[in-house]
Amino acid sequence: MRTRQAQGILEVLIAIYIAVVGILSIMNLVVASIKVERLNHNMLIATNLAREGLEVVRNIRDSNWIDGSPWNTELEAPENERSFVINNNFLSENQSGYSLLRVGFNWNDCENGGDSSPCKIWLVSKDIKSQNPKINYSQNVENIIASDCGFVDSGLDCIISNTNFYRMIYIYSICYDPNIPLLQDRELINQSTGDCDTVYAGSEEIGLYVISQVGWGEGDFSKSISVSERIYNWK
Repeated sequence: MRTRQAQGILEVLIAIYIAVVGILSIMNLVVASIKVERLNHNMLIATNLAREGLEVVRNIRDSNWIDGSPWNTELEAPENERSFVINNNFLSENQSGYSLLRVGFNWNDCENGGDSSPCKIWLVSKDIKSQNPKINYSQNVENIIASDCGFVDSGLDCIISNTNFYRMIYIYSICYDPNIPLLQDRELINQSTGDCDTVYAGSEEIGLYVISQVGWGEGDFSKSISVSERIYNWK
């Protein structure tokens, strides 16, 4: 009788152990799935923000063509100031579109700057109860605050939210050197401080090599993604 009772208790303990292990495994799987889903979600947002950075540069080039200005106006990077952030002028009264603001520092400075970093992306909106609801975002939070969020008569309806994303754009000249024998080697990326003719004698600038990098916080770690494209003065 005692042997049966002991066997019954042992069977119950084994069953409880198996049930606990199964529940813990399921919980770990659920937690891992949530983390992967969140990572994929943030990567999708970051990829779109990075692609948008390239589109802003392309749109500035196209606007320069339409205005009859030099194609690389506002896109030139003198000396070592080759890093930019995006100014969202749609938030201002004139709504003149996007422009680039030179910041002249590297990616580590961008991330370590925290909420005061000009690389930080902020969601700027008006209360949906107001008569003129808007939702937009900008990277230059000091200008947002100074201009009362850039909304006309925004008052207390103005809401600034932290998106947890950073973005920086790097622009380098694409130089064409006709003196190089092989055609495929004639395009050169100029990452130096001088213009094309100074760095590569006899060459000229024919386009821009643009890198758009976006980063975000993922738990205790920092993640980033970058996309690049060559944008030419083909007109």
